[in-house]
Amino acid sequence: MSALAAVPTTIQTGIINNWTRSRPSFTRGLPVSLDFMPYVCFMGILDATIGHNRTWTKLSLSYFQKISNCSRRWCEEAISTLLGENEEDPDTFTLPLIQRRKAATGGYEYRIVARPEGEVSGIAKCRDCGQIGEVDLDPEFIPVPHSYFSLPSACTPTEFLLVTAVMARTQRWGKVSKQIEVTPCQISIEEFQRATGKGRSEIIESLKNIESAGFIGSKPEGRTNWYWARPENFAKRILRAARAVKQPEKRRSKVETDKPPKQIQPVEPKKVICPVEFVTAPCGVCRNCHTYGPMDIVQEAAKKPVEQARAGPTPNGPRKPQFIQDLERRKQAAIADGLRRLG
Repeated sequence: MSALAAVPTTIQTGIINNWTRSRPSFTRGLPVSLDFMPYVCFMGILDATIGHNRTWTKLSLSYFQKISNCSRRWCEEAISTLLGENEEDPDTFTLPLIQRRKAATGGYEYRIVARPEGEVSGIAKCRDCGQIGEVDLDPEFIPVPHSYFSLPSACTPTEFLLVTAVMARTQRWGKVSKQIEVTPCQISIEEFQRATGKGRSEIIESLKNIESAGFIGSKPEGRTNWYWARPENFAKRILRAARAVKQPEKRRSKVETDKPPKQIQPVEPKKVICPVEFVTAPCGVCRNCHTYGPMDIVQEAAKKPVEQARAGPTPNGPRKPQFIQDLERRKQAAIADGLRRLG
């Protein structure tokens, strides 16, 4: 009997509307190309905009501190990286991953920008610039629960990247069941190394930790294991305890007495995630403002036409078959011969 016999082929999680539509490249290639903090801030902006049916949203630094459980300075540096302000080579231009503007009530608003991907396009109205034109749509997407975006506050960077890698490989949206479905698949340690950029021993130890926390499931079979995400447990996370900072000793007066130090206990989140309106509206990239977000489709999506290679220029339209050209040439010769005889 196979070791996967106890695991169903498709697992229905019951998550219907508490999720964000994510581009496949956001959960596959982006975690490797970005450091941990910029990636966490990027995904936080993705959830606050795309996950709530809007293109721009006002966010404070305390929001980024909350989802990452890191200091204010780290969040500021991560946002600067996403804006393209920390480029080592100023002569090389790259499109930033986010954009920022001043909010009317103070603070900053953020949005996601991206390059076109795929071969599917359609006519839609961009919710940012308001123009109706051709947009590049995402036919494939990965449903990401809202509770996933708070995992960095409960996991180490390696553990968070491993959960992301398993989620990107196993989670899909069930078109029939209308909920997030999980399909177990075999993932080797080498594939985890390519997806996270971490070492083998660190990956093996982190996989044990996130499995014991209930974020993923696994079954051994041969040299590789079967893995699958368990998104229903993401909301049951326990926040990491803050690092204890030892302050320098100071002189005490004789009146002061020794007080026992306060012990910091991990706090479980009490806030319940409320359903939001946005679920499966199609997303794409506007060719005018490069905004990535939900689009109001005007015309059904169609594959982009692929231009075929031509043997030479055809100024008068497509070239006719050879036998038709021969018939027309003979016809013209016969007409010219008849006119010559009549004359």
